[in-house]
Amino acid sequence: VEATRAHQLDPLSSVIGTTLGDTLYFSRRYDEAIAELNVIVSLWPEFLHATNDLGRALTERGRFDEAIEAFHTAARLSGGDPRSSAGLGRAYALAGREREAREVLQVLEQAATHRYVSAFGVATIHAALGESDAAFHHLERAFTMRDTALVWANVHPRIDPLRSDPRFDELMRRMGPA
Repeated sequence: VEATRAHQLDPLSSVIGTTLGDTLYFSRRYDEAIAELNVIVSLWPEFLHATNDLGRALTERGRFDEAIEAFHTAARLSGGDPRSSAGLGRAYALAGREREAREVLQVLEQAATHRYVSAFGVATIHAALGESDAAFHHLERAFTMRDTALVWANVHPRIDPLRSDPRFDELMRRMGPA
């Protein structure tokens, strides 16, 4: 409600429009998120966050070719930000392109030797590959590193495949009250 109201008050704000798209994404209203984020990307094609978030929503709808294209664009816009790479790796994995997903994992592991790479993002690729143990290993790293992406763990679609595992509930318990 608040994101919609903010968007009504300032419909030309790229940040507010992206926030609305994200709110719809986390609410699993993917088609609405895609529509909103497409508007933002069409108005501000260089706005990295909207392009990256569009890739996330497209991935959830199974529109993998479009998602992969959005993540490539986001990577170009960001100069190689690993957040776009994690989304790309996950889209490859869900599209059945395991070799490319593993190549992204390798790039992220190499990047982590000299810059910050979100362990949460790496965990989401492993989750998409069906590798729960590896995903939880990286979620534990994210917890230890205080990875800010974990604030979304309780609602993030990227880790839905892990929710039925008792390790997920234990992680949420250790993180504290929602």
